[in-house]
Amino acid sequence: MKIDGIVAQSLASLDQVSLLRLRIFGRKLLLVILFAVVFAASRGYPLAGALALFCGWNFVFAALMAMFERRGLDPYSLTAWDETVAFLGLAALMRFVGAITS
Repeated sequence: MKIDGIVAQSLASLDQVSLLRLRIFGRKLLLVILFAVVFAASRGYPLAGALALFCGWNFVFAALMAMFERRGLDPYSLTAWDETVAFLGLAALMRFVGAITS
């Protein structure tokens, strides 16, 4: 099976709200990357550390939003908890990359 087929099949199984959440997460991630690059360049801070910082803050805000969202669990539906875990994973990954590169 081709990789494109797996991705297309996975996206096709999501509902419309989940696809919207995925688009919003992509835009948030793009803004996090842009702000982290500007922050790191202007202050001489390591890029991985800046990305970890901004992903960490987005993790906190996403967790706060997830606590107030009342939505049942469904394997074919993305929730605010998924966004929370994604930002936490990215923050941890950037901390790891920062530790290796410094």
